[in-house]
Amino acid sequence: MGLSVVNEGSFAYLTFSFKNAQGNKVSPNSITWQLHDVASGTILSAEQALTPGLDMTIYLSGGVNTIQNEDLSVETHVLTLKAVFTGSAYYNDQYLFNVRNMLKL
Repeated sequence: MGLSVVNEGSFAYLTFSFKNAQGNKVSPNSITWQLHDVASGTILSAEQALTPGLDMTIYLSGGVNTIQNEDLSVETHVLTLKAVFTGSAYYNDQYLFNVRNMLKL
């Protein structure tokens, strides 16, 4: 299964939730996210706090879904999540997706 693809300049979103060992949804005490271009390491969106909840959504504007190297037809971006739960339990994860260069179609 390949990575999700977003057209350059288009919005995208990631909806997610956390579950405990019993399968019940749980809310973190705090959560932050950041967006980078994988190849260049360019920060596309600096670390931002998200309001904790049982169901959360991160919206990425078309302004951050940009191509950094115009010679490429596709670039991979990575959204990094960092969550803290009760008892200093930490959860970190990354979600990779491709951005299609609309000038290379």
